Amino acid sequence: GAHGGPGAVAFRARARQLASRRMRRTVEREVKLEPGDAFALPELPGTPLASRIFTSTYHDTPPRSLARAGITLRRRLENGVSLWQLKLPLAGPDARAELEVHGGPKGPPRQIADLLVAHVRHGPLEPVATLRTRRKGVRVADGSIAVADVVYDAVDVLADGHAAGGFGEIEVELIDGRDEDLERLSQTLQRAGAHASDGTPKLMRVLA
Repeated sequence: GAHGGPGAVAFRARARQLASRRMRRTVEREVKLEPGDAFALPELPGTPLASRIFTSTYHDTPPRSLARAGITLRRRLENGVSLWQLKLPLAGPDARAELEVHGGPKGPPRQIADLLVAHVRHGPLEPVATLRTRRKGVRVADGSIAVADVVYDAVDVLADGHAAGGFGEIEVELIDGRDEDLERLSQTLQRAGAHASDGTPKLMRVLA
């Protein structure tokens, strides 16, 4: 598939090699759900997360080669701080590597751009969509263990700075929890009116 093969393995190896101390690198284990019409975030054991508002501008090549490879590239602006984020698929259905580097609007920083050389052969990176996200949620705890963050995103699709549609999304991202916790929280949210997502990233939902 698009996520496997020797090229993908070499790509991921190079991603690990280039991740420097100036680049935050994480492996995400998360589940995405979609809120039904009657969904309300249930009471969960833990502490509320601070509400956030941020804008994400997604970039791709003209033939959308990043999206086809399961790669997400975006610049996120929050409280005046600009971060470039690159998400790469890993083995396993719920795992992705995320690289994060500070950088301005002109284009991705070199640490990220170096990973995309094979893709820019298809044409230069260009903005393809801008989303504004309002996020609220809970850091779920089990005693002193931070199990997972459960967040609800209300997403506006921006056109010329104005909302031109939108959707909701729920994410459960493990912190120090186990895969069983991911499944348990997912079931709790589905009982509250969420339903399983097909895993399509936010950007692909907009471009579809």
